[in-house]
Amino acid sequence: MSEIRSITEKKKLQAERLKLLKSIQRVDRKGTIIRLTIIFVYVILGTIFAFVGYRSASFGMIVTIILSVVFLYQHKLDVEKQKDKIEEMKRLEDRIIDEIKQQEILEAKINKNEQIHQQLLSELKMNKENTSEQIISKDIETDGKINGKTIEEVLGKDWEKRFESLSGQDIIKERNRLKRLIQAERIKEILKENERK
Repeated sequence: MSEIRSITEKKKLQAERLKLLKSIQRVDRKGTIIRLTIIFVYVILGTIFAFVGYRSASFGMIVTIILSVVFLYQHKLDVEKQKDKIEEMKRLEDRIIDEIKQQEILEAKINKNEQIHQQLLSELKMNKENTSEQIISKDIETDGKINGKTIEEVLGKDWEKRFESLSGQDIIKERNRLKRLIQAERIKEILKENERK
């Protein structure tokens, strides 16, 4: 989802860049045309002034100067607007880059959490597989019996299957319950031995 959003933002930024570039090119062309027109008019007026006389060219010169000032000032305003647009584009670009970085950081955290989760699940699975042996390893006798009883008689039939079907805190509770059963049987065995003595 974040990857799709990132691609969309990049496409939006590219479209805005293209739009701004075309706008800058238009303003540059307009400025070039204004300058060439002013130069051309001054050349014409200079020619008239040289061959016809000052009075014939003076009115045209005044009008040209006024129009030149107006056009050049308008062009200056257009250039200022372009500068504002460029600044706005830079801010937009920085914001999108920042968002993409934040998304990458978030995805990295999610991936890390997923790895930790998988590791915990793996450890839990290994723990479950080993726990049934841990429950009886210290208490079972060499003949496989506790107080003359088999482990199935002490813990109940299919106790391992029941244990394997559990998860989370239930594993700990069941393990403790099974250990208590074994300890109780051990106590009975010790009491019997004491009675014999």
